Amino acid sequence: MKSFAAFLVLLAAVSCAHQPAKPPPPSPGAYPHGVYQHKVLIKIHQPSRTFDMKGVVKYTADQLNVVGLSSFGTTVFRISENFKTGEIRKDFYLEVIQQNSERFEYFYFLIRELLLAPKGVARFEKRGARFSLSRPDELGIYRLAHIEHPQFDLDIEVTGYAF
Repeated sequence: MKSFAAFLVLLAAVSCAHQPAKPPPPSPGAYPHGVYQHKVLIKIHQPSRTFDMKGVVKYTADQLNVVGLSSFGTTVFRISENFKTGEIRKDFYLEVIQQNSERFEYFYFLIRELLLAPKGVARFEKRGARFSLSRPDELGIYRLAHIEHPQFDLDIEVTGYAF
């Protein structure tokens, strides 16, 4: 009897794992509206430095919210843009980020360009940077983005998302 119950649990787990993924909602851009978790590797060229962060992006038709997290999961910055009014709110919680706020604002605009890139375009140039999107998953969500700029490189890995 125990082996039959174990078999049913295994069968249920396998059948759930093979259900088709829910398709993303329609979107005009490369990424559909939703919430995205990501890891970011920032390589500054001069002086040579490397930083890694985590983040969360909430992207809707009306608003874009980008939250940067430290490796400990604490919020280090938050930038929100209301697409209807054009208002941008910026909060920087670490002194080093406050001192380099222009650079983080620029990173925000690069992330914005990624989200608003035309659907189906995996390579493009905007704001003085070259964008390369790769590793689309079964729903067509690009899991990797590489951004090359003369002063830095950004590698963004989408680690999770929800619509």
